[in-house]
Amino acid sequence: MSGDKDLLQLLSPSNQVWIMQKGFGNYKRYDEATFYEEMGITPKQFIDVKALMGDTSDGYPGVRGIGEKTALTLIQTFGSIEGVLANLEQLKPAQKRKIQEDLAMLELSRQLAEIHVAVPLEVNYEQCRFDGFHSSAQDVIQQYGLKMLAREFL
Repeated sequence: MSGDKDLLQLLSPSNQVWIMQKGFGNYKRYDEATFYEEMGITPKQFIDVKALMGDTSDGYPGVRGIGEKTALTLIQTFGSIEGVLANLEQLKPAQKRKIQEDLAMLELSRQLAEIHVAVPLEVNYEQCRFDGFHSSAQDVIQQYGLKMLAREFL
C-alpha cells in the first residue's frame, strides 16, 4: 500500500499494489488486469511513460513539453520508447522535435524511472515471521497511547 504510483511497474501475477486515494482509508487495488484496463499498457510499459513525462517528485524531468497524456498515448501507440524512436516520422512535428532535443535526458529518465529489484539480499524468513506482539512492543503501544493498536492487538 502506497501513495506512490511508481510502484505500479512492479505489478505481476504474484504482486498487487494498493494505491491510496484522496480521503482517509480510500485506496484502489491494482493487479495486472485492472492496470491494463485503466491505462491500456502493461506495468513494464509504465516505466517508459514515466521516462517520457518525467517525475518532479523523484527529480527527473523526462522530455520537456511531454506530459502524462501524450506520454501514455505514445506508449500505447508504439509500445515502448524504442518504438517511439523508430517511428519519429509519424509523430507531430513538435513532438518529434521535443524528443530529438531531449534524447539524453530521455535515456537518463528511463534509467531513473525503473525500480531495480535485482538486489542481492540474504533474508532469514523465519526471523521475519510475525507471531504476535511481545511485552516490549506492548510497552511501547501503551507508552505512546496507540489506542487503535492496543484495541486490536492487546
